Amino acid sequence: MTTYYIIPARKGSRGFPNKNRKLFNDTFSKIPVKLYSNVIITTDDDYIIDLVKDTTVKVIKRSSELIGDKVSIKPVLQDVVKKLDLDDKDIIVLLYLTYPKRSWKQIGLCKSFMVEMGGSSLLCGQDVKSHPYLCLHKSGFKGSQIIKHDLYRRQDYPLVFELSHYVGVCYVSELGKLNYNLYNDSTLYYHLPDRVLDVDYESDLLTE
Repeated sequence: MTTYYIIPARKGSRGFPNKNRKLFNDTFSKIPVKLYSNVIITTDDDYIIDLVKDTTVKVIKRSSELIGDKVSIKPVLQDVVKKLDLDDKDIIVLLYLTYPKRSWKQIGLCKSFMVEMGGSSLLCGQDVKSHPYLCLHKSGFKGSQIIKHDLYRRQDYPLVFELSHYVGVCYVSELGKLNYNLYNDSTLYYHLPDRVLDVDYESDLLTE
């Protein structure tokens, strides 16, 4: 069984041009050099490929079918598994570049949690900004409940958490059983102690 650290880094980004180029080192610099041979970068960006050309990092050049902004990460990971012939017992640790504050220690804690709890896949969870019982479908200047209820005391609301791809972990054998957001009914969630920065726009970095 081998653990592989997969970094998706496609070239395009509508909301933040060259986002993955600018955020790449925040993640890559935290990976111990001794583990570079277990790092896989899946990208269509020659700039990023050039950054790691003198290392033992593995690079998968994405096909045109896997670079659009509507492409889920699941087929991208399946492409990596197929091209590198990863074993079903291997573990994938997914590291999106949009979490620049993430530490190597936190990455290790997430993987260890899944293995020690006997899980087959894991994502992270964090406290919600707004409870879904307070959220409505928008229709012009009107709204309708997403979840039908008549509870007015927050203390009576069910406990919930917000899904986060801060760190994603799964066995290769489980990947095909996950949905396009990389979870199913058996997925474990590692609860983050604080809400984390997830960069969509350059302004997210400027306000941090």
